[in-house]
Amino acid sequence: MKILLIEDDSETAYFIKNGLTETAFGVDVINEGPGGSFRARTSTYDVIVMDYSLPNKNGLEICSEIRKEGIHTPILFLTIHGEVKRKV
Repeated sequence: MKILLIEDDSETAYFIKNGLTETAFGVDVINEGPGGSFRARTSTYDVIVMDYSLPNKNGLEICSEIRKEGIHTPILFLTIHGEVKRKV
């Protein structure tokens, strides 16, 4: 399984990537919004895991760009936001 991880916090990205690669998943890590959007639109992934709050472009903007390109790769958002409305 090939996973795109878009996460700007290097410690969090390192922790997630290590956990996933230990289970034999391939993980590409991008640490900012525009680069993550570009990679998601130009490469093929089985799943995208991304932070909601990213530098220069947030997760919702990236998701919108990906979907407008007709890409239906499942996306899992990571967030520190506690409000149910924002999570949904």
